[in-house]
Amino acid sequence: MLFKNATKMHKAIDKALWKLRCTDLTIAMTDIVGKRKKYAAKCNAPYNNPQDKKDITFRGVLLPNEVVTVNINGKPSESVIHFLGKSVVLRVADLKDQIARASLTLLSIPIRTTENTLTLIGYLLERILKIKGSNDENKKHVTRLDNSISFNTLFRECGIPSDTKKQRWDARNNVSKILDFFKEQGFIDNYAISKNLDGDFSIKIVF
Repeated sequence: MLFKNATKMHKAIDKALWKLRCTDLTIAMTDIVGKRKKYAAKCNAPYNNPQDKKDITFRGVLLPNEVVTVNINGKPSESVIHFLGKSVVLRVADLKDQIARASLTLLSIPIRTTENTLTLIGYLLERILKIKGSNDENKKHVTRLDNSISFNTLFRECGIPSDTKKQRWDARNNVSKILDFFKEQGFIDNYAISKNLDGDFSIKIVF
């Protein structure tokens, strides 16, 4: 693991995975399946005519997984996570075409890997995918999102306190490196950082 405090991070991940595998979830699908025939076909359920409505639910854990012990280079490791399938949330999101997909190459950014940089990468990747999806002409029902990302919002969402000037400076520097890499990979066409009238800085993404 590349983090400074690997033991602390390992415990946090293990705790989070335990909650995910133990949290039972039921999602009612009756109304969703009743709206579009393609939803019914995707989940192998009968299409719900108004006069012949059937209750349809998906039930499962948030993320089915198990931790297994394997030998890696002749040494036993108890930190291997085996995912047993899609969670019920992912199944429903996939059913409704709500999952944005991106190449794993976008995670191979040549910057120092820390908890903070991974949080930045995750936030920018998710935000840009949402902006891209909202501008898809084939998704007329989706609300269009502005192509700008406020640094104050980014700091808040990534848990960077307002009184940590160095941490914020490092974050701005890493944001430029991340977006430069996204540009090189063709994920975005370009970006620009500008100062707003209220003194906040924002990022304009160009596709």
